[in-house]
Amino acid sequence: MAYRSLRFLIMQRILLIGSVLLVLAGGIVSAHAEPAESPAAQGGVDRLQSLLDRVKASQGPIRRLHADFTESKESSLMLQPLHAAGQFYYQAPDKVRWEYDTPEPMTLLIRNDEMVTWYRDLHEARRTTIGRQSQQILKYLGMGSSVADLLEYFDVGLGLPKQKGDPYRLVLTPRYKRVAKRIQKLSVWIDSQRYLPVRFLYEEPDGDRTEYRFTNLRINQQFDGDPFELHLPDDVKIQQGEDGARLRP
Repeated sequence: MAYRSLRFLIMQRILLIGSVLLVLAGGIVSAHAEPAESPAAQGGVDRLQSLLDRVKASQGPIRRLHADFTESKESSLMLQPLHAAGQFYYQAPDKVRWEYDTPEPMTLLIRNDEMVTWYRDLHEARRTTIGRQSQQILKYLGMGSSVADLLEYFDVGLGLPKQKGDPYRLVLTPRYKRVAKRIQKLSVWIDSQRYLPVRFLYEEPDGDRTEYRFTNLRINQQFDGDPFELHLPDDVKIQQGEDGARLRP
């Protein structure tokens, strides 16, 4: 039951992380940069600007993305950490599919302004509107699509690779108490060869931690079929989930 009760909360974290991807793709104009690890590792605003410019250049041509992912969730509500794995699909501008293979089969499809979560083993699905209302939530949490919004709410720290092949690391720390109530820190690791985000660690004030790692990235390759067409069997019970207005803080 803990797994089920946590799953919808984890989906909200996925929306936040997805918005960070959009922020990184948008570049950066100015920053209040703080050291991610130590003053010696601080690259300064110029290095942060240069890194995000490269991320923007790398993400710009991406129209389709297919990757393997792992998820690790630690929570006081669970006796043991939750580990999951599956496939991730993205198609510009607004189609995302998370296909969970383990520990329990589940499909999460985000398309346009709607999210469908299909619990395959339970023959149940939840349909949720994540349109304009959810964007307001993301902006309130400091994760809107504008870089200016991001920097208004967060200090951004930069950790440089210690040796060749190591990733860069961005550490986002809330600057205001109302944001810190919901997120203590968000760390983003960026591959130093392709300049794409490959790992996220979302840390909450109560000690809960959710981590995502992406591997085997396949960029702009044709999908095997259309992963964004979801055909639910007739025996699946569909529930209408809470919309963005009811999820508002």
